[in-house]
This record gives sequence, C-alpha cells and structure tokens, in this order.
Amino acid sequence: MEEYTQITIDEWQQWKEDIRRKLQESASNFVYIGYRLKQIRDSGMYDGCESIYEFAEKEYGLTRTVVIRFMAINDKFSKHGNSIELRDEFVGLNQSQLTEMLSLPVSDYDLVTESTSIKDIREIKKFEKEDMNEPEDAPEETAPEGECPLWTPLQKCVIDFFKDKRDLLDEILKMEDDKDIAEAMSPSGSTTHKKGIVLLIMSDYSHPVKYKLMGKPDTYCIGWGDFIDQCISEVFEKNDMSAIYPESAQKEPETSQKDEKIDIKPKEPEESVKNPQKTEKTEDNVTEGAAGEETTETKSEEPPAAGNDDSDEKIRTAYREMHEIAKNIIGTLDQRDWPKMYILSCELSDRIHYIRGMNSGRVDEALNAEFDNE
Repeated sequence: MEEYTQITIDEWQQWKEDIRRKLQESASNFVYIGYRLKQIRDSGMYDGCESIYEFAEKEYGLTRTVVIRFMAINDKFSKHGNSIELRDEFVGLNQSQLTEMLSLPVSDYDLVTESTSIKDIREIKKFEKEDMNEPEDAPEETAPEGECPLWTPLQKCVIDFFKDKRDLLDEILKMEDDKDIAEAMSPSGSTTHKKGIVLLIMSDYSHPVKYKLMGKPDTYCIGWGDFIDQCISEVFEKNDMSAIYPESAQKEPETSQKDEKIDIKPKEPEESVKNPQKTEKTEDNVTEGAAGEETTETKSEEPPAAGNDDSDEKIRTAYREMHEIAKNIIGTLDQRDWPKMYILSCELSDRIHYIRGMNSGRVDEALNAEFDNE
C-alpha cells in the first residue's frame, strides 16, 4: 500500500474535487472515485471527521456501504488493484455490473460482457452457490424415460430451453444464417438458462456461447456455428419431436365439461318468444329458473320440411331473433347478470338448433332474400 505522508493541502483539495467531479460523470469512474477515497483514507486527513466514512457522508452524502463498495471496486477491477485505471478486460462494463461482480468468483469474470444483465450475473452467482452446496457423492443425472441417453448435458439444457418456446424453435429450424439464430435465441444479447448440471450463457453473435458444469471450475466456450450444429441440428433435425418432448405428444386435448353437462331442449322460436300467451303453464312444465324464478318450459316444434311455404319466413324470423338475443347477451355480460345471461344463451341455442335443422340450401335462399330486402 502506498504511503501518503508527504502531501500538500493543494493535493488533498484536488483529491476532494476529483471525487466530486467524477460523481457527476458516468458510472465508469467508480474505479477512479474508489482510488481517491483510498488516498484520503490512507492519508488520515478527514477534515475534522473521525473516519473516511464520516468524511464521505459529510462531504458528498455517501453512505458507509457505498464508500466500501467504491473502494472494493478499485481493489478488484483497477490495474494492479490500486490505480485510477480500469483493467482492460472490464472496459465497457457499467457500475451496476461491477458492483454485482464484487461477489462473483474471479474464474467467472469472463462470463460477463457489456450486454450481460444484472439478472444474468445473479443467475451465475446462484449457480455457483448451488455448486458449493452440491454433495461430492451426488449421483449423476439420469435421462428421463423416453429421452435419448446419448444427449449430452449441454444438449439437454438446450432442449429444456425450447420446452416452452416451441414457436421460436419452429422459426429457428427454418433459419439458415447462424447470426439470425443467435439473435433469435438471445435477442437482448444476454440470456442464461439452467438445466441439471449446466448453466448456459448466451451473448450476441460476436461472443461465443459459454457454459459451466456443476462441480467444474472451468468455463467452456463454443462458437455459435458449432453450438448450432451440436445442440440444434443434431437434436431437433435428426430426431422426432415426440421423442424429444414425449409429454407434449401424450397430452390429450382438454374437453369442456360444462358443454357436456348442459342439455338444452330446443324451443320453437315463434311460440316461445313472439306469442308467449299461447304457452299454458301446467304442473308438469313449470321448472325452477337459474335465478330461482319460475320459467315455462315449452315443447319445440320440429323445423318445417324444406319447401314449406312459411319456412322461409320462420328462418328469417329466427335469424333476426338470434341477432337480438346476441346483443342482449353482451348487455348482460357488462351488467354481470348471470341468471339472465343463462336464459338468453338457452334461447340463442334454440334458434341455432332450429336453423341447423333446415336444409342448408333452403337457409341460404331465405337469408339471401332477407338481405336483398334490406
């Protein structure tokens, strides 16, 4: 450590002003600020304060934690560990990245680039912490049932990466340019993914793909071309997708239980809506409605046979009523009037059932005439 016994007031004042000026500039000056704070700390000149921390709080409004962080950044990332210059390998990183890297192992520094997000740096640290807690005699990871046993840990990690990104995978398999694939897999230039014993780190196309294996201190690098050949072409172009993702192939489409339970008897539109007075209420046909009210159940007539003289008019009437009921359903949705919506839905189903029972040619002819009249 340098000794600062022979200093002048002018030099000390310059250190103070350097710190003030650098605080107002870009975050890349954290190394510089840390160096000046260390100079003042080692000089013992605190302008009447008890410590460098009290001095920094009084002079610049910096807390003890921030002062420690500035000096630690200088210790770790400056040339020779005690200078105003940032080491060449860290040029371009911002203060947030440097701060987050303070607790990152030195062996992992090369995993961080200018585009690496704070979230991804934390993922790397989390992986290292899990690695430290991993028992030495931990059993090797075995392939799940149905998975090809020849896939490497890195390939398994890539398979898991695309597990919930099948649309992206389909697009990538159509791409021919490696750079386009790199941008698609790591659009922000900083993407990490963990699966099993592998932590995958993808930057942009100008940087190689990197990954770490749990229990191994080394960082492995692989160019994008080789990575695409080994982990995309070898896996997804030479194997059936059902073998790669067997759980997707076995999943059966869900069916709506609600639709299965509803059994609605069709009503004849003319009788049930336009002429409700014709419906007789009897002990046999009075039922409880969805809102606890009594509703009248009527027998619906079978749709008239094609060619019936009044069938066209009945089709047009039912069609108009469908539109009116649909508008009312929208209103009940806005009002959250669920009982009324249920009744209207039943009536709409009746009209649809009625029209579907007609000859399709007859329906087209009747509706064309309806629109011609309009």
